Amino acid sequence: MYCGRMTSTQRSESQNRVLKDGYVNESTSLHMFAKRMLDSLQHADHMDAGETHYAQAKVVQACKAKFDEQLSRVYTRAVYQEYKKQYNNSTTFVIEPDPDPRVKNGWLVKHENGEGSFCWAQHAFRVVADKDAGEYSCECKQWEHTGLFCMHIIRAFTHLQVSRIPERYILKRYTRDAKEEVTWDRHDGVRIGAQASKEQCRMSKLLPKLMRLGRAGSKSDHAFEEANRQLDKITVGIEMFPRSANDESSGPAPLAKPPMSRTKGREPGKQTKNDVQAPLNGTPLSTYTRANYGDRQCSICGV
Repeated sequence: MYCGRMTSTQRSESQNRVLKDGYVNESTSLHMFAKRMLDSLQHADHMDAGETHYAQAKVVQACKAKFDEQLSRVYTRAVYQEYKKQYNNSTTFVIEPDPDPRVKNGWLVKHENGEGSFCWAQHAFRVVADKDAGEYSCECKQWEHTGLFCMHIIRAFTHLQVSRIPERYILKRYTRDAKEEVTWDRHDGVRIGAQASKEQCRMSKLLPKLMRLGRAGSKSDHAFEEANRQLDKITVGIEMFPRSANDESSGPAPLAKPPMSRTKGREPGKQTKNDVQAPLNGTPLSTYTRANYGDRQCSICGV
């Protein structure tokens, strides 16, 4: 199946596999193949419309807890669906304090069917959950590996009635504002001039720090007022520094004329082949006379 404006054949190969597995086979006639093809396209459009609808609809929360409301706002729809699966699995676990006195704020999370044949149900996972300090960890290390909460930590959230999860446990790549960086906010330096001392290079290095300050200063009214006050305080002093003397120019680099391309044909001013010139009297589109033709002739017929 042809997919226009694509640099990879992954989507077309996937569509071909869908057609072969669920719609057509080697014995399908031509008119039935066309009908099945239309059914496949209609099903794809239906699924795309469903994705658009669910993306714009209100998120259905897993529960009414405060931390669940927080995750429903910051997580993307796909990541939140994975979290809901983990939350549903966490309801089959029981939690009790860790009897080991050496473990502070320790909990043991075990499946309620602990006598089952599967090994992970027979194991009691040790979870360290300090609600006051905002420290959470589990020995399964799922958060350290994937950045998503495991069912054991979610069970501890529910048991301790955590109202808000610390921001360091919510990775930015899973949030709705993961692409809030503008296109020119890059970490690679623009190397112009000796030792990269040009204004454009310095600007590219300062922009990530200024963007970080802007995001931190917009979190609350107090942070905004403090950031605004500090910026007004240091801007006046920084503007007093003179421009560097070794900077060639603060504007864009001058653009030179591109080299003239060498096209087919003769350059202007050169004579035409066999010294044939256009007639001086008449329009440029007029037909040449016989006298203006060259002296070449056929070796067979002599014409």
